[in-house]
Amino acid sequence: QFTLFSLIEDSQSATSLIQRTMLESSIEMAKSSEQMTAKHPIRPPRKPRKGYYCLMAFPTIFGTSILIMVILALFAPENGECRMNVPQTIRRWGYPVETHNVVTEDGYVLEMHRIPYGRSKTHGNSTCRPVILLQHGLEMDSSNWVDNPPDQAAAYVFADAGFDVWMGNVRGNKYGRKHIKLDAGMDARFWKFSWQDMADRDLPALVNRALKESGSDSLHYVGHSQGSLIMFARLSEDVHLKKQISSFHALAPAVYVAHIKGLFRSFQWAIPVMRWWNSHPTIGELVPVSLFRLASASICAHTFSFGICSSILFNIAGPQSQYYNETRTPVYFSHILSGTSARNVVHWTQMVIDRATRKFDFGSKRKNMAAYRSATPPMYDFSKVTVPVHIYWGAKDWLVSDEDVESRLIPALNGTTIESRKKFSDYNHFDFVWGTTAASDVYAPIIRDVKQVEAVKLESTTCTIGLPSLSTPSRELIRFT
Repeated sequence: QFTLFSLIEDSQSATSLIQRTMLESSIEMAKSSEQMTAKHPIRPPRKPRKGYYCLMAFPTIFGTSILIMVILALFAPENGECRMNVPQTIRRWGYPVETHNVVTEDGYVLEMHRIPYGRSKTHGNSTCRPVILLQHGLEMDSSNWVDNPPDQAAAYVFADAGFDVWMGNVRGNKYGRKHIKLDAGMDARFWKFSWQDMADRDLPALVNRALKESGSDSLHYVGHSQGSLIMFARLSEDVHLKKQISSFHALAPAVYVAHIKGLFRSFQWAIPVMRWWNSHPTIGELVPVSLFRLASASICAHTFSFGICSSILFNIAGPQSQYYNETRTPVYFSHILSGTSARNVVHWTQMVIDRATRKFDFGSKRKNMAAYRSATPPMYDFSKVTVPVHIYWGAKDWLVSDEDVESRLIPALNGTTIESRKKFSDYNHFDFVWGTTAASDVYAPIIRDVKQVEAVKLESTTCTIGLPSLSTPSRELIRFT
């Protein structure tokens, strides 16, 4: 018994000793922790920076958006015209069409579309049909001129007037993404261009092909927005081109854009991003066209979204227009943002910031000296334009303002070259190509002007050119002798 009690007492003593030791160790650790905390105080966790949660949520939002667009695309109403290219659209309305591939001097392959005559085959063998070249604006393509029905779309109206209609495309858009050496999808060098290169290389190639195929020595040019800018720029420097242009009809000419308004004006915050994008060695295209077309095809094809999609256009081009056919919204959105380079948009932003129209600024004196032999890019001298010019613009155009046309462009031109100028009080930027009344307001005067020029050219020639009566379905035939 004595031995048993002794063992119990010894175990209790050992337990007490262990407890005291653990307590003393805990006290020492606590003191050490307090000392460490005093030397290195623990800071409370910092709040995430602004935009952290948005950044973390972006993959989820992006993925969800893509899923929604795919679902909307699968259940989108059937509209075959939205999936047609330009030749298919032209054939749909019963017009003849030709496709011509033009190679520029620096290797870009541009697709031109031609309507040699109207639906009346009486003009098929005419040897003196006026040749007219239609050139689209920024982020557009030749579809602009055939997006509306035949009684409204420029290409059909001119073809039914007996004209030989050519529609050009520029490098970077849907019909200008080929090159004899460079791959648009793999080589960023393909995208190192701006509208200056379109004026210097694309435009002469397009004009020369239209004249060669038609057998004519000159043509009439209709440019919308950027299409007008590149012609003004080239005519100010190219003496040979001046001989090839019988008349120049500038629709909403975006030559000066110092007073630009609307959505594009608010994009100035993105200028540093655009400059980085342009300088990046592996990036060149502004927006992946396929992604935008998926969004437009999936969203704007539904009737409930017509108003939303239309408002996007109006925030770019100007206030809501009474001449806008909302039912054509899916067709318009299937063709806009046809493609361009980041450098081209940088060049446009330079025009806004500098409030002037110069050649592209490479951002360094060394590069500018190599390109222009000048530390700063030279300005274009539009007083050297000597071909007959007809100017059309709208008071409600947010991209081409009254101030920029009346106070900048018109004074910059040689006054003797301006044949006519017409301002529309209720037209925005897109009404000149998509407006329901453009055929009578804009294209009819162009037809009359071309007819007068051709009458002088054909004084010793006999030919028949059909001039449509745009107010009635009947046609009027005018014979020049």
